Amino acid sequence: MQHHRWLNFGNRLRALRWQDIGAFLFFAAVFAIPSGYSLGAVLLFVGSLLTFRASDLRALDLHVWLVIGAFVLYALFWGVDGLLRGEGVRELDRPIRFLFAAFVLARIYRVPPSTKFVFFGISLGALTAGFVAAYEYYWVGMNRANGFMPTNSFGMLAALYAGLSLCVLQFLRFGAGYRSLSLLAALGGISASTAALLSGSRGAFLTLAGVGLWLFIRELLRYDRWSLRIGLTTCILLVVIAVYNAPGTPVEQRIDAAVHSATAYVIDSERIGSSIPARFDMWQGGLILFLEKPLLGWGESGYQAALSDLVEWGVIDDDHASGRHLHNQFVHVLVSKGGVGLFLILAILFLPLFLSNNRVTTLVSCEEKILKRSIASHTLLPISILAYFIGGLTRVPLEHHSGVMVFSFSIAILWSLEVVGR
Repeated sequence: MQHHRWLNFGNRLRALRWQDIGAFLFFAAVFAIPSGYSLGAVLLFVGSLLTFRASDLRALDLHVWLVIGAFVLYALFWGVDGLLRGEGVRELDRPIRFLFAAFVLARIYRVPPSTKFVFFGISLGALTAGFVAAYEYYWVGMNRANGFMPTNSFGMLAALYAGLSLCVLQFLRFGAGYRSLSLLAALGGISASTAALLSGSRGAFLTLAGVGLWLFIRELLRYDRWSLRIGLTTCILLVVIAVYNAPGTPVEQRIDAAVHSATAYVIDSERIGSSIPARFDMWQGGLILFLEKPLLGWGESGYQAALSDLVEWGVIDDDHASGRHLHNQFVHVLVSKGGVGLFLILAILFLPLFLSNNRVTTLVSCEEKILKRSIASHTLLPISILAYFIGGLTRVPLEHHSGVMVFSFSIAILWSLEVVGR
C-alpha cells in the first residue's frame, strides 16, 4: 500500500506541466520573497520560449490578438518615447515586461494552466501577505508593513489579492471536492485584507473598499429574499465598523487624518499635513501642464522642471512630495505621455475585460467542470481591473516593477483560462 502511494505521488509529479507550476508560483510567491512575482513569470516565459511553435500564432483568435496588440503598443510607445526624449534605457525596463507577458499569452492560450493551480496560488499568496505584514507590524515594530516592496505597492497588491482570494471563495462556496481550497481561499482573503490594513496605505484602504463593495454587490444579487439581503448588509456594516475601530492597527488614525486634511484643503484652503495637500497641488499642476501639451505630454522627466516653475510662479503651493511621479496614474500619464498615453493605459486596463465579456465560453464534460464557467471574465478579471483603476487614483502602480509584473502576467494567465471549449 505504501509503495502504491509513493508511486501515485511520483506519477503526479511527473504529470506537472511548466505552465501549472509557473502560474502557481507567480501568484503564490509575490509577497513571500523579494521580487517573488519574477519566479513564476520567468518560468512561464522560459517555458513559452522553449515550447513555442509558429502554429501557436495561427491558432490565436482576434480577441487574443487585440489584447496582445494593446500590450505591444503600450510597450513600444513607452519605450520609444523615452528613448527619443533622451531618458535612457532605464525607461525600457518596465514597458518591456508587457512584451514578455504578451508572448506568454500567445503561447499559453492554447495550453493553459490548470485553474486549480491558479486558485491555490492566489489563495496561498494572499495568506502569505498577512503573515508578512503581521510579522513586520507586530513583531518587528514597523509603523507600516511593506513586505519587500514600496509600502503603497504592498498595500494595493494585498488589497488586490484579498479580492481575488474572496472571488475564489465566492465561486467555489465549499462545494464537494473543493472544501480545502475554499477554506484556504477564505483564510487568504482575511489575511490579505489584514495586510492591506497594516500597510497603513490610504490608497490600499480605498482599493480594499472598492473590491469589497464589488464582491458585496455580487453576493447580494444572489439572494431574492429581502431578509437575507438585510442580514448580509448588517453583517458587512458591523465588520466595517469593527475594522475601523480595531485597536492596534493604523486604520482609524490614517483615515481620520486624511479626511481632516482633505476637508481643510478643499473647504478652508488650509494646508494640514504634507501628503494630502501636496497631492492636490500635484494633480492641479499636472492638469495645467497637460493642457499645454495635450497630445504627447512632457516626458517622464521633462515635466519636473515645468512643475517647479508653477511653484515659483505661485500657481501651486508645493510639489516636494512628487518624486518621480504625481501620485495618480492617470494624471501622471496625461502629463508625461499626453492623451495618446492615456488612451493606451485605458486600452490595457479595459480592453481585456471588454473582450473577455464578449467571448463565448462553453463547458466541457470533465471532473473539473465547476471551474470552467468563465471564472476569469466574470470574477477575477473585473477585480484585477478594478483594483488597478482605484489604486491608480492615488498612486502609479504601473510605474513600479511590482505593479507592472503583477498586472501584465495576471492578465495573461487569467485570459488563458478563457479558452473556448476547454
